[in-house]
Amino acid sequence: MHRSYIYIIVLLLLPVSLLSQEVSVTAKLDTNKIYVGDQIWYTITVNQPDSLKLGIPAFKDTIISKIDIVSGPESDTSTLNPGKIRIRNRYLITSFDSGYYNIPPVFAEVSDKQGLRRFYSDYNQLEVMRV
Repeated sequence: MHRSYIYIIVLLLLPVSLLSQEVSVTAKLDTNKIYVGDQIWYTITVNQPDSLKLGIPAFKDTIISKIDIVSGPESDTSTLNPGKIRIRNRYLITSFDSGYYNIPPVFAEVSDKQGLRRFYSDYNQLEVMRV
């Protein structure tokens, strides 16, 4: 009896865990150290099934306070293999204030009959140095 409950729980959780393995979100900087006023690329990449409609937030003027967007997003979508695509958004960013900045994770989200699910990237650190 106890074993059948475990099987039921595993079967209910299996589709959620399979989907989370098919979606990956990464965010990375070209480098983690710049001088005040230097410009670098901040790239957000989402690998996903082509049938999935994920919402990816777009940044407007800043990534976070004191990290400004110079241009972007430059968006590109490519096919990885049948049934899987890669969406890449690139932002050219800069900062005019020296310091250490912790850029929070970026997420892609999907809302379906199972509710709202988010897939997160890692944190990024940026050091802006005086000239």
